[in-house]
Amino acid sequence: PLRQLGTGSSRLLISGLQKAASNSKVIIVDEAEYGLEPYRITRLLNELGSKDAEPTQQVFITTHSPYVLRELQAQQLHVMRRPTPAQEAFDPERIQHTIYS
Repeated sequence: PLRQLGTGSSRLLISGLQKAASNSKVIIVDEAEYGLEPYRITRLLNELGSKDAEPTQQVFITTHSPYVLRELQAQQLHVMRRPTPAQEAFDPERIQHTIYS
């Protein structure tokens, strides 16, 4: 039963089932790293199409994990911060510099 699985296993299973059962072009994942070890984060991102040359879905992920960010290409990321009083967005070059410096 699902209730006997750990948090990470449950999240992976539910994500896989949702993707298989849906024909949606948009996927939203809140805190992708929650309950997952780094190798499972990589697997989740791969299943969501992070390495696909021609992705079939648009994926929105929130994260606080530098590991999640390092698994993705800068052009796949849009970093949004909400400083006072206005919102700020970063371009891919600045994201690349921030992640890998």
